[in-house]
Amino acid sequence: MKKLFKIASVFLFLASFIGCKPELELEPTVKTGSIEGKVVYENENVTDYSKIQVSLISTNGLMAASYCEARGIATNARKIEDIMYTDCWGKYSFENVPEGVYTICASSDSSTKKAVLTNVVVTAGRTVTASDLGLTATGAVSGRITIDWYTEGVLGLDVFIAGTSFDGKVGIDGSFELTGIPAKYDYVLCVQKGDYVTIIDDKLAVYGNETTIVPSFNIYSENMKENQNNTTFRWRGSFDVAPYDPQLYDAYFNSMDGCSYIWNGSNWDLLARAGNDGEDGVDGNSIRWRGSYVSSEYIYDPLYLDAYYNETDGCSYIWNGSSWDLLARGGKDGDFSNPEIVYEVYYNENYISSGSYSYFLNNYVNYYGLIENSDYTINGTLINLTYSGYEKIYPSEIIYEIYYNGYVVLSGSYSYFLNNYVNYYNLIENSDYTINGTSINLTYSGYEKIYPTESDEDNTDIDNVLDLFFYYDDRAVLGCVKSKFDDICYIWGLIENLDYYWESGTESRLLLTETGYNKIVNPEGGMLALKYLDETMIEFSKAQFYRFCDVYGLIKDVDYFEESEAVVQLYRTGYEKLMSYAEEVI
Repeated sequence: MKKLFKIASVFLFLASFIGCKPELELEPTVKTGSIEGKVVYENENVTDYSKIQVSLISTNGLMAASYCEARGIATNARKIEDIMYTDCWGKYSFENVPEGVYTICASSDSSTKKAVLTNVVVTAGRTVTASDLGLTATGAVSGRITIDWYTEGVLGLDVFIAGTSFDGKVGIDGSFELTGIPAKYDYVLCVQKGDYVTIIDDKLAVYGNETTIVPSFNIYSENMKENQNNTTFRWRGSFDVAPYDPQLYDAYFNSMDGCSYIWNGSNWDLLARAGNDGEDGVDGNSIRWRGSYVSSEYIYDPLYLDAYYNETDGCSYIWNGSSWDLLARGGKDGDFSNPEIVYEVYYNENYISSGSYSYFLNNYVNYYGLIENSDYTINGTLINLTYSGYEKIYPSEIIYEIYYNGYVVLSGSYSYFLNNYVNYYNLIENSDYTINGTSINLTYSGYEKIYPTESDEDNTDIDNVLDLFFYYDDRAVLGCVKSKFDDICYIWGLIENLDYYWESGTESRLLLTETGYNKIVNPEGGMLALKYLDETMIEFSKAQFYRFCDVYGLIKDVDYFEESEAVVQLYRTGYEKLMSYAEEVI
């Protein structure tokens, strides 16, 4: 009886578990697809394509994972997902690739050529056949960024090519350069600061062994501030079903219903829907064609939007109600036999850039409003910029001369004048200065703001300030105050009894030996001029200059910049550091 009771108890115990049927918590299944493709050498007769390295890189649709991680940007991208090597035909494949957007890169140990393919979208259960990766020579991209048309605040901005790890920092002068980029014609170049990201060029062309110069790009600070208060979303790509692992504000395009959706944290909200075509708009004003004339003088009664062809200059004009505006200009027949013909752009026989003629039209003529024969001329495949054309493209590199009462006060780039004078001294155009071509003329009020009239108390005789002098052949070479004597010897590397000795019977005269004199006047390695506003303050060797910076606390790119191998220019901050030690007049 006890045995039957035990058996019955066991069955009742098991029945209690069977009746509950608890749900098992299973790990979510990762939805994957695959990628296959081929790598080739462009313009080379190669028979063996084996052992070319192919890397699969996760992106968030815009930035590579490695780029995000280096800058602390939140992302679930996983850097390099996988690395494969091609077979002898150049073929490769990636299996079990999670859904997402990827970039594929190819390189070979036997060549410096590279290839990159962006925006490869993987969907679950499908095999993506990627476009051929053509290994090409690499090139570079350079340009200049401004914020509100100035370079203040641009230092440290990130410039990158979307979907890749090609990136660089913007320098203090707004310049940037990206190198080692495979030749390609459809890159997207972006600039970023914090949460703010904007596109510089969405059709960037890079040419092998050349540097593509991107037109100067300006960012408005208001746009950056507005972006800081907004929430950005991450674009995941195009799929026929929703991504399985969404994060907050992930978005995607559904290829089945033609709508875009965004993840709100728990559900997919409709972001955009493909709409129907709208109604036709109201007809606009029509142009009335008047025909061909030698001159507009023969059209005595033009009406609004009348147009005609001028037989003299080969242009068409349209009447705006008060004057004739250019409508169209007669162009030259292009060379259609070779659409890839390369043109070279020069200024004063100095090479600027090269590319197709359409590239020149889009990035120079249309962007900067260049006018043929006025701003540039064409001779075969050579495009020569005139002074006016060069000034339109590179206004910051044109040297301006600043005058007061007919005398040159200083010279420099226009951005240098803006940063160090207009912004610093609050100069007002037409009140404190006027511009005529490359000449900037200061008025009396402008000159007084920069160089205020000194009081008699400020005009202290330098001989009454200095109390120690270094002499050579009975001629004073260097002067200082006693309290800074050790600093002076440190800067110029002067050693007692070797480079100088004290004149007997005096505490204010030191006599230089020939070695000491040469250290000051003719140092090894040549002279380096320290300037402020293009006026030389002092000259010494590079080693002496670095010790000088050590004593005065001057910081490169903050207090000064190296203009050339022989010239260092002080910024206003550096000049003020020196002036704060007025007793150290040298």
